Amino acid sequence: MTSTAHDQLCAYLLEAHALQQNILRLLDCLASTCSAGDSQAWLNRFKDHTELHLEQLRRRLGALGKGTCLAAEIPATAPGWLKGLGQALRAEGSPSHASDLPCSGSSGACLYEPLARLAERMGDGATAGLAREARDDEEELARWLESRWEALLQTAHGGSGYAHPA
Repeated sequence: MTSTAHDQLCAYLLEAHALQQNILRLLDCLASTCSAGDSQAWLNRFKDHTELHLEQLRRRLGALGKGTCLAAEIPATAPGWLKGLGQALRAEGSPSHASDLPCSGSSGACLYEPLARLAERMGDGATAGLAREARDDEEELARWLESRWEALLQTAHGGSGYAHPA
């Protein structure tokens, strides 16, 4: 069975939707361990953007005659759910969740660029714009995290950071 450009575009959108759901869960986990202040405000901003992207992806899928698909979302979101559950049971801190976000952001950049290019070739400017906006937001999130690793480690470990074993 050959895949049409429309089918491929919808497949990219479904993958992007599942990825955004995973990022939202990771942001929720990270935000739950951060104290109020600058970090909390930034995380809330990224959560708002991620929720907006999810809604935009749902609308684009609907406009293309598709909906979100649980079968496509499970492989992308299950690892985040299981990891979060395991860490909650072990009472681990936020750096592990934070370290997953740049990976998700990198995945997003790799996903959103071909999505944007395919959408442009198909004359779908709305999808292309959405893909580029989401990619830019994920790249911004990765840069923000990169500049705050030490502060996140301090917060997650009660100000003690990591001690090198003697």
